[in-house]
Amino acid sequence: MMRAARGRTPQLERIVKRYFIPLFRKVAAVIQQGQAAGEFRPVDPMHFMPSMVAVIVFHFTNAPVLSMVTGADPYSPEMVAARRAAVLDFIAAALFRPAAQKTQGVRA
Repeated sequence: MMRAARGRTPQLERIVKRYFIPLFRKVAAVIQQGQAAGEFRPVDPMHFMPSMVAVIVFHFTNAPVLSMVTGADPYSPEMVAARRAAVLDFIAAALFRPAAQKTQGVRA
């Protein structure tokens, strides 16, 4: 994708139109609904979504380094489950208002 940023490729444009734009719109709508309901903090979907994706994807793109640093297999079911829990906790802390976190059973 970094290479495609230097010049728009038809393949990337097709992927963006077919998958990324519809997904972005759906997630933005969920964020806006959560904000309207008073459950979510006021975050800008344009900034929140790339950050959310980065938190998820980095574990996998950086797996060789994580393996060297921790000595563990980042792809093991235990590590993936632990990462999933950590990501959900991190995103919830970034998105939910403190009062909504308590009622949702999410740690502050």
